[in-house]
Amino acid sequence: MVKPKVSIVVPIYNVEQYLEQCLDSILAQTLSDIEIILVDDGSKDSSGSICDAYAMKDPRVKAVHQSNGGYGKAMNHGFSLAQGEYLGIIESDDFIKPEMFEKLYLTAVQHDADIVKSNFYRYWSIPTERSEKANLLKRFTKNTAVNAKEYPDLYTTMPTVWSAIYKTSFIRQHKIDFLETPGASYQDAAFTFKIWLHAERAVFLDDAFLYYRQDNETSSINSKGKVFCVCDECAEVERLLKTDYADNQQLWQLKNKFKFDKYNWNFWRLEDALRQEFLQQFRKEYLLEGEALWNNPYLTDLEKFVLRWIIDDPEGFYQASIIPFSKSTMRKAKLQSVLSFGKARLAGRFAYLQQKHMREKENHSIS
Repeated sequence: MVKPKVSIVVPIYNVEQYLEQCLDSILAQTLSDIEIILVDDGSKDSSGSICDAYAMKDPRVKAVHQSNGGYGKAMNHGFSLAQGEYLGIIESDDFIKPEMFEKLYLTAVQHDADIVKSNFYRYWSIPTERSEKANLLKRFTKNTAVNAKEYPDLYTTMPTVWSAIYKTSFIRQHKIDFLETPGASYQDAAFTFKIWLHAERAVFLDDAFLYYRQDNETSSINSKGKVFCVCDECAEVERLLKTDYADNQQLWQLKNKFKFDKYNWNFWRLEDALRQEFLQQFRKEYLLEGEALWNNPYLTDLEKFVLRWIIDDPEGFYQASIIPFSKSTMRKAKLQSVLSFGKARLAGRFAYLQQKHMREKENHSIS
């Protein structure tokens, strides 16, 4: 049998409300020579039967059922079955434009690329349907193959594993896989770090093809079992560096920036009670970094300030994090995500503490 040009893996768990829209958009691709691998991760709703129905009506679709093992296990299972020249990932509550995989594949062949990565749209279906293009790749050279090592910022760019295709032989040669931690819990983080670590021919496109759903009410970050999964992702990166890049100072510095971004993002997404628990782990791990942390060129002054605050006064940092901000502040900042909201809080708190410190210094001088 001739290899399909692209194998598209769709990890699925209890997503019956959105699954048909997702699958219809994949079947409508202008690139017809594709393989579609649906990995049902032990769904308890009708998702599994929807997968079987699509497999019955189109021979390009393969429905695979497994006991619930989480996003990472589902992705690794799908990747292991893939026969395509390139691999794509579409999450089951998202959907895509018809030309997505044709454009990505033709670009990949033209440049013999390890990875071709595009932009995407943030999408809301309620209260009214709307979408906004997320231009995450604006800093990177477009439409030409580059070595990912030339762009340190890639390591801290939002992972978006689903807005790209990957050469299958590249993935298998470097044994790039997902951690098999519970649920859908940040497994794209270490996976993406591994991609940029090895990709010598990466191509970036300005085009956006995928609609990334923002209003799936079943998505939850309040699960105690997932609080520390982001730590597992960073530990996997550290394991890889210790094994193969122990003396590469730049990669260790990038790892600490990568970790800060992920931990900060996770901290602001958690509910208050879980946030306090996670903060202790945040502090413990950065205490181990020692003085080299403060000479890291990839951490901004604000980020270093935050780290010192967490290390020196975790309870004060936690109390500051739960101070409510007004809606007008949120509108003024045009915040698009909880992460940027968190950074805005920190910046505001930083300015407040600077002013407070100056007042105390002046009062001390007067007395």
